[in-house]
Amino acid sequence: MQKNILFQFGIILIITYLGNFLASLIPFPLPGVVLGLILLFLILYFNLLKLSSVQDITKMLLGNMAFLFIPAGVNIINSLDLLSSYWWKILLVVLISTIVTMIVTAWVVQYSIYYFRRKNRQDK
Repeated sequence: MQKNILFQFGIILIITYLGNFLASLIPFPLPGVVLGLILLFLILYFNLLKLSSVQDITKMLLGNMAFLFIPAGVNIINSLDLLSSYWWKILLVVLISTIVTMIVTAWVVQYSIYYFRRKNRQDK
């Protein structure tokens, strides 16, 4: 079991490093981690890798996700002097982005409900 988890973790690391490498090659800024997730999705979608090949480690990583946010939290505490001078701008951006996210989500849900109801009526 332990060897299997290390092998699965190695697969995740290789895909992450591939994402970082591709991010260094593309001309626009896109985080390597995001490219790695896209790569992992595509690899799983096209059945180049079976889900069972990484399932155990992903469950473990998701179960311990809170620990992965500790470095980010420490970094925020180290940057409190910077945050204190721009707190109102940060608050404004958070409020506006939250409102925009809620509006877009509501529109998507309303459209989805309308679309699927219309599709169900046509199927009957």
